Amino acid sequence: MEEKVFIFDRHAHQMNRLRQQRQGEGRDFLIQEINQRLNERLEEVNRPFKTVLDMTGSRAKLSIEADKIIRSDCLPSSNIDLVLEEDFLPRDLEEYDLIYHGFGLHFVNDLPGALIQIKKHLAPEGAFFAALLGGETLYELRQCLVEAEIALKGGVSPRISPMVSTQDMAALMQRAGFSLPVIDSDLITVTYRNLTSLLHDLRYMGEGNVIAKRSKAFAPRKLFEMAEELYHQKFSSEGLLQASFRVIYVMGWSS
Repeated sequence: MEEKVFIFDRHAHQMNRLRQQRQGEGRDFLIQEINQRLNERLEEVNRPFKTVLDMTGSRAKLSIEADKIIRSDCLPSSNIDLVLEEDFLPRDLEEYDLIYHGFGLHFVNDLPGALIQIKKHLAPEGAFFAALLGGETLYELRQCLVEAEIALKGGVSPRISPMVSTQDMAALMQRAGFSLPVIDSDLITVTYRNLTSLLHDLRYMGEGNVIAKRSKAFAPRKLFEMAEELYHQKFSSEGLLQASFRVIYVMGWSS
């Protein structure tokens, strides 16, 4: 029997999300912006949805109205109706006219399996809308950390998640059986005065490192000092560090 490979430590992800719930107010501006852009795409469909499963959880808000909206997340909170893991949806979950995931699919271990399960729980002619980080997200930070760690230690530790590309996401939607899949993307650039501010924002957005094979040891301060120096040399403008986020928007229908 083939052993299942886990890319992400989902327990660590839940702990990050819990920190985000408690301390992330004001730090989630990127999530809110992405959710707004996805909502705008949904509004262009211009059709009513009676039953909706909103898998974004407490991180953002769905802007449309429906007869029934069920809100789910990977951990419980006061405004959540169901606790669900995207790649372990219960078989008895009902069908929905719309399944919406405004942010976070980039931390799912089995993304192909999650898409297949989501498709199974769409009503006939139902829609799936989602947004996730992918592609070259945080390529500046990734490059500087790799160069700094090689210089200091002669090797690298996994510190930034692997990301799906726009092309791969289109193929996964087709493989899952969605009709008329549409995939597009934005590149959002955020500027920071220093590396600490960027890392703090990622932490309080719930976007910290949860790679299963990550090093559990504390990274030396020298690593981040060298990474910041490289960052300023390679990816800064007028003294501000540039951080790129590739946002992939996913739309598909059940037949």
